[in-house]
Amino acid sequence: MGSLISIILLTLGSGFLSLIGSLIISTGNKWSESLMLKLVSFAAGVLLSTSILDILPEAIEVSIKPDDIVMPLFIGILFMFFMERFILVFHHHHFDVHELKPSAYLILVGDSIHNFLDGIAIAAAFLTSIPVGFVTSIAVASHEVPQEISDYTICVTNGLKPKTALLLNSISSLFSVLGGVLAFFFFSYISIFTNLILAFTAGSFLYIACADIIPELHKSSTKKNILVQTTTFLFGVALTVFVKNLI
Repeated sequence: MGSLISIILLTLGSGFLSLIGSLIISTGNKWSESLMLKLVSFAAGVLLSTSILDILPEAIEVSIKPDDIVMPLFIGILFMFFMERFILVFHHHHFDVHELKPSAYLILVGDSIHNFLDGIAIAAAFLTSIPVGFVTSIAVASHEVPQEISDYTICVTNGLKPKTALLLNSISSLFSVLGGVLAFFFFSYISIFTNLILAFTAGSFLYIACADIIPELHKSSTKKNILVQTTTFLFGVALTVFVKNLI
């Protein structure tokens, strides 16, 4: 029961942070945009280091045949690519949302699916190893916050009232709790696939970091932005390594 409570708290945590982030960004001032810039680069560092230094090695360790993780790793990358291409939802970490006009409700449906999978990933990682669970939770939260903020911005741009967008984004974030709880109760059935779930998670994190967030960071050209992004990126890497070795 203690593990279940931990999973619920960890999955709720990212949703709560996302809500706070959306409230901050709704002010629309320069300070909020500067915060977004820092959050995105921090997320890139956390996701990249978590996938390569933590989740992937854990997937290899719990695999009978290490080669078994190659395919789910690849599928994780492909899955995120197709979800982003055809649903046009997940990771538009910028404010030039006028170039993109997807349905606001389509965004929320796709985001709910993504949050559900994040919950499963957190639960599988936590039940495999407490340190891996905590690091995975940090990685999920780090990309959930800028993701939910950008989704909120897109929803408002597509006609939803700010309060409605906040409410629906909050409901969408609860799907991570649902995914975590279901994974906990059915872990005895899916435990034999833990290595595959971890490898899939590593692949999805790699895609988000390398194909989505990092290219977005390269669009900033000023020396100040480059310095800030590099610093927060390295802080994300350092935090991941610190937490991994601390717990």
